[in-house]
Amino acid sequence: MIYYWLTFAAVIVGAYCIGNVNFSIIISRLIAHRDIRQEGSGNPGTMNVLRNMGKPLGALTLVLDVLKGALPALLGWLILGPDDAGEWAPWRFSPDMLGAATAGLAAVVGHIYPLAYRFKGGKGVASALGVALVANCGGMFWWVTFAAFLIGVVYLYFGQYGFIASLVITGIPLGFAAVMSFVGGYIASGVLLLALYALILFAHRGNMSRFANGKEAKTVIFGQDKRKAKRAAQTESPKADAASADEKNMPDEKTDQ
Repeated sequence: MIYYWLTFAAVIVGAYCIGNVNFSIIISRLIAHRDIRQEGSGNPGTMNVLRNMGKPLGALTLVLDVLKGALPALLGWLILGPDDAGEWAPWRFSPDMLGAATAGLAAVVGHIYPLAYRFKGGKGVASALGVALVANCGGMFWWVTFAAFLIGVVYLYFGQYGFIASLVITGIPLGFAAVMSFVGGYIASGVLLLALYALILFAHRGNMSRFANGKEAKTVIFGQDKRKAKRAAQTESPKADAASADEKNMPDEKTDQ
């Protein structure tokens, strides 16, 4: 029993340390030679990279952050999962997602509150998405996570509020996995999965407050290059008109004969 709890603690600490690895900061510095914390909202996360450093780096950050949540959850599921009788049975995938939920929650906490960055991290959306993917694999409902991601992307295109898309992307698969855990009688797993979503909500409290006050900025990802060009053209047009007017109002130069 002591060995189990030592292993349990080691998995939590290990998952938290993995969560401390902030790929948005690493990618922005190594590839873009900028600091994402000095860009846009200042949040070191996937959405801010996507907004300010383009789709390729945003997609790379997204994939790595999803893996950062999925791998600890997968290892936790493999190492900590109890068997059907409730006994510890390491190195097998149990129908109970307790290990996945525990390690996944620890990884997301490490992402949001990283010791390595003085407890100032991202909002944990992509990492929570990775946890949700693993949590739904137990009942072969992995497709729920992909469906939620697609719904969130469609909303982002039309609704353009990034935080709502993030809450949809994580809320649907985590909620579904929690319900399935409750139905299967795995109460602790369901509670931990709901706690993970509550943590995501808490991380977005500022966005929700600004949205309620009508001050939340929209996130334009798709077609942003065309919109930037249009805004630039609109900015340059008055300047060009003013310059043309000045030229017309200038007196003709007379030359001495």
